[in-house]
Amino acid sequence: MQKYQQLTTRVMSWKEIEEKYIDLIAYGWELENMLGLVKSIQQEAFAERIYGFVSMMSYETLIVSIYNPIDLHRETLHVSFDSKRKRWHFEYHPKHHVPIEMERYYGEEIGMLKFRQFIDWLKW
Repeated sequence: MQKYQQLTTRVMSWKEIEEKYIDLIAYGWELENMLGLVKSIQQEAFAERIYGFVSMMSYETLIVSIYNPIDLHRETLHVSFDSKRKRWHFEYHPKHHVPIEMERYYGEEIGMLKFRQFIDWLKW
């Protein structure tokens, strides 16, 4: 059996992520809801306990973890917003080689509330 090698990435400050989304919106990307989420996170006490990352391969997905650096498939919450369907998508990846533990879709109006509830559920 091959040993798993971590797939880690550096974290981005919440301000860096905010600026990345602002830049992408200026280029026509529909990321206003993601920007709103990041701004909301910055106002929360848990913002100092969690770390974020936005991949260049999928700007639409915010990856959140309690680890620095972030291991992309170990205790990570992947959050995205589908602007065509107007819904949020949440996936929780607990461990390597383990199926996604939780996957949920929510309407546009409750995405930020559900993010806070996920953080509470995860005890982050």
